[in-house]
Amino acid sequence: MHDNLQKIHVISFLFLLSLCGMGRSATVPDQFYLGMNFSGISDWGTEPIWKDYMKQSRTWCPQRPGEDWGNGWPLAVDSLNWITSLDDEQTAESPLFGSTSDSWTSMHPDTTYYVLYDGEGTIELSQVESYESDGPGKIRFKPRASSAPFLQITATSPDNYLRNIRVVSAGNEASYESDPWVLEFLERWLPFPVIRFMDWSATNDSPIRHWSERTRPIGVKLTFTKSFYFCHIVV
Repeated sequence: MHDNLQKIHVISFLFLLSLCGMGRSATVPDQFYLGMNFSGISDWGTEPIWKDYMKQSRTWCPQRPGEDWGNGWPLAVDSLNWITSLDDEQTAESPLFGSTSDSWTSMHPDTTYYVLYDGEGTIELSQVESYESDGPGKIRFKPRASSAPFLQITATSPDNYLRNIRVVSAGNEASYESDPWVLEFLERWLPFPVIRFMDWSATNDSPIRHWSERTRPIGVKLTFTKSFYFCHIVV
């Protein structure tokens, strides 16, 4: 048994050496010889992917008096998942992307962020340091270091309902559409020659059967739904 263990250790060591040798002989600088799985998109994640943080936020959580948190269904939405109307005393909120811990925060408290939107209604923010209107269709806010923000819709006009909600940091207001990716995200994963998108695209148990059912970038995907922006996988 002892001899067999020694053989296993020697073989494992030689295998690791061969991997190191492969890395040194790579013809493409800084390219790895391993693929990578992407985890599922979640609002509590720690890696910003898009300049528009709304794309990594959670699906609508409707509220009604007397109901448990997030159980205020039904909720009226259009084909792109934007809320078209609210019943009396009904609200809907979305935990925004912004994971926090003792050593990390996805939304930095020293940075200014903006909520951009079309339509008419009332948007409120909670668990933020401060927020205020910055003109039509624009709210300016500062996050906290100790908690992720929540976006809440308390009123929306059925004839011109709130839609196309985006959350971007100062300096990215003009580029989040034409250049949507966070540069650090691209640089981190560029060396991997193969990327697996099973969890990232919520493939398992997906109810999507037809192309017309896909989530489109002009709508609100939000995490906890069973599809993702396929056009962001094939770029």
